[in-house]
Amino acid sequence: MEEAEIHQVFPWARTVIQIDSHGDEPRQMIAASQQRPRFVSISRICENKNLRLALQALNLVASELDFDIYGPIEDKKYWASCQRLVDKSPENVRVNYRGLLRSDQVQEAFAQYDGFIFPTLGENFGHVIAESLSAGCPVMCSQQTPWTRALNTGGGVALPGFDAQLWADEIDMRATRSSNQRDNLKHAALGAYIKWRNELTTTSAVESVLDDLASSTGRKQAGDKCSVAVITQGCNTAGGVQTLTRWLVLGLERVGYEVEVFDLATSHADPYSRRLTVAATWFRRTLFAPDPSDPQVTHVGANGVEIEPMRYIPRIELSRELGRFDIVQVVAGGPALAFAAMRSGRPVVLLVATTVAWERASQLAVAGAAMAMWRGGMTRLVTIVERYALRNADVVLVLNQAMREYARSLGQARVFIAPPGVDTELFAPRAEGWDSARYLLSVCRLNDPRKGLDRLVRSYALMVKKRPSLPALVLAGRGEPPAELKKLVAELGMADRVHIRSDYSQNNLPALYRGASVYLQASYEEGLGISVIEAMASGLPVVSTDTAGTRETVVHGDTGWLVSQGPNVESAIADRTISILDHDASVMCRRARSRAVECYSHHACLLPFLEVYDQLLGESTGRNR
Repeated sequence: MEEAEIHQVFPWARTVIQIDSHGDEPRQMIAASQQRPRFVSISRICENKNLRLALQALNLVASELDFDIYGPIEDKKYWASCQRLVDKSPENVRVNYRGLLRSDQVQEAFAQYDGFIFPTLGENFGHVIAESLSAGCPVMCSQQTPWTRALNTGGGVALPGFDAQLWADEIDMRATRSSNQRDNLKHAALGAYIKWRNELTTTSAVESVLDDLASSTGRKQAGDKCSVAVITQGCNTAGGVQTLTRWLVLGLERVGYEVEVFDLATSHADPYSRRLTVAATWFRRTLFAPDPSDPQVTHVGANGVEIEPMRYIPRIELSRELGRFDIVQVVAGGPALAFAAMRSGRPVVLLVATTVAWERASQLAVAGAAMAMWRGGMTRLVTIVERYALRNADVVLVLNQAMREYARSLGQARVFIAPPGVDTELFAPRAEGWDSARYLLSVCRLNDPRKGLDRLVRSYALMVKKRPSLPALVLAGRGEPPAELKKLVAELGMADRVHIRSDYSQNNLPALYRGASVYLQASYEEGLGISVIEAMASGLPVVSTDTAGTRETVVHGDTGWLVSQGPNVESAIADRTISILDHDASVMCRRARSRAVECYSHHACLLPFLEVYDQLLGESTGRNR
């Protein structure tokens, strides 16, 4: 291609690919995905466009989907070979030739699909790719076009070869995603197109750009490290938010960001705060305290820490410190924590799991009258702060569809689903394959009543009654289970069958997952549920209660089973678990592993954060000119 030839002569040059126009106007909004995934090919039907490979791949997919073909038949012999493949399509794949489209119909047609399958053998430019992206339709393309960078940074994917199984795996991965997740991919494709189109307006069509020339998009020059302040709570404790924080910090550092962590007060007895009930703390000179075990972490106290909303109020000292950074990233269980960063003068990105009202619903239902009144009052006050934070954050990243809809209902337009990744090389299946005789497993904070371990133990007792040879149940995680749970285990006669592993080491978790047969979760609510993803990466089928999080992670009937919350939840968990153990679950295990790798690997999950930062840094620089 021309760019490669230029680099042979001028290897030091950075080239700009320019076309005559600025591309089609992007759609204002994506078209929502339907329940059944739909893919499309819109191109001339000839050997170079490689429709035949797309059909070969579709004959290998396991998912149910539709594939529509549009375009003029330029090579009748080639089309006949394609039709033979269409005739061999499996029952789960519906293929239809839809004929021709006028040029003014192309964008609207693309908008109705979840992906454009285009294994072209080569394109000088590929205007049809631009049309697809402008409609918010992700593109699965070969690497034989100038679009590889745009596709691999949100527009879709540029696959490295022409192996039919490789393409089938990519199609399967996208088809197994929920309609909400496919909508996210469509938003990302539209965003990638808008970004590409904007860059066309900021570069010259006739100049060769030297490496030391600053980018005109407003980003920092190469070599300048961007800095991120991460605000969280309970940094050195266990839990999903803490695991998410560690994952994000490590990922950002690996790609060259400078990261510091600010661990804000989370308890009424926080030792670094000014406490209303302890006069000696009123005159503290600073609310900052370096973490003695981690120089990257600074603990930040609060004023009047006993009153929960005070923990989220901005502090002058903190705002001044956050002003040193390019981006402030808040990682929190609830949105209120972002309010603490609102006066920093820096772009604030909020990554949030749930709301305080949703999270505490099961706890308030069983609390005593006095505690319920106090916690209920605090919850209502914090909810006011949460709403303000959700409206005013620059970008909100959420873990599930329920939280996305809530943020949008408050008027936040820039809200995206962005789950954390797991180490899919560390969490991997056992080499010997799945074995129904292995123990059942659940991993969580053992002292957290929201995890529903009492329900799980009662469900396990039902399983044992139905199947006395059932393997043991292992409950592992941080903390010590409450006395009531241990008493329940004893009363049910399960003391020799339920094995509790308190304060279980994170380093030993991969081996623990590999040794299990089925992963169980009985939570009342989960924002996402990282342990479920770790289990799937380890090749375990999952039986879980239906929560906002598991609706995102578990494909019902494919990678595991979701059980409705309700009075029959314990028997339903038992029945689903026994059904897995009574059959060969190898296929379910492979699909669980495949979904974890394709949807929740480090690389796949870090990209949305980098894209958001890139956009905000450009906006921030533009404002400061």
